[in-house]
Amino acid sequence: MAAKQRARLDIDYVAVIDRRLLIYADPGFYKEIDFIKKPSGMLRTIAATVIIGIAFFLAQHFHFDRFLHPYIWYILIFFFGLSFFAHRLMELGFRNNREKFVTFYIAVIVGRIILSLVFIGLFLFKGLSDSFLFITNFFALYLFYTCFEIYGFYRTLRRN
Repeated sequence: MAAKQRARLDIDYVAVIDRRLLIYADPGFYKEIDFIKKPSGMLRTIAATVIIGIAFFLAQHFHFDRFLHPYIWYILIFFFGLSFFAHRLMELGFRNNREKFVTFYIAVIVGRIILSLVFIGLFLFKGLSDSFLFITNFFALYLFYTCFEIYGFYRTLRRN
């Protein structure tokens, strides 16, 4: 078996400019490596959900949970799922030079409202101990996630 021979590359110049590693070598070789990527919208959503989850856990652990419904974890998981659904639909909307962005964005808004009403309706139909607190917690998280997603979409549109 013939052993693979590797060409030796003499590197002349290495620079880090604007989060990119630039490598210049002898035979006109130039390589650019983007080694620090900006976090995606879904990564920011995961981080926000984890931070909110930690805050809820600490509130329950230290008995500051009089403003939290016992089903707050279900609400948090529901909104994380909705954010994942919205993120996937918006990725589809950004394809093809954003021709269908508005259609997908309106679909996300309508889907979020319909799924939210179904979620609230199922819990109210099942019977809750404190329905006002449940709805208050739900709409507080609804407002937070909606503002967070609008901010993320605004950043994405501004960047592109």
